[in-house]
Amino acid sequence: MPRYRPLWLALGWLMLLTVAVGSLVPSVPAAAAQVSDKLMHFLAYAALAFVFVGASGRRKWPRFVLGLLLLGAAIELAQGLLVASRASEWLDMAANAGGVAAGTLAALAIPGNWCRHVERRLGFDGQGA
Repeated sequence: MPRYRPLWLALGWLMLLTVAVGSLVPSVPAAAAQVSDKLMHFLAYAALAFVFVGASGRRKWPRFVLGLLLLGAAIELAQGLLVASRASEWLDMAANAGGVAAGTLAALAIPGNWCRHVERRLGFDGQGA
């Protein structure tokens, strides 16, 4: 487990809040409109999964994966029901799920725990760099 797990989790929750708010605002910022919608979904959920899996350890990652999949579906439903200028799309949910899978696999492919590796590199493990 990372030594600074609460900070890693705080980063993950901040990212999650940003994704949720960005997904539910009535219009997309002009800069974001220039990027593929599906690519943004994929990358956002890949980053969320990567951070949460890295911060949680291997025994708890299935809960985060399931939670992120449910979050993506809930946000898509909310877009269709609550935001007049947005629509629910199955392909967005597929991009979210693909991102969760990619982020999870990337985090699990790193031997040990990637958050601990970063902490060691930065000298935050109490032993220096």
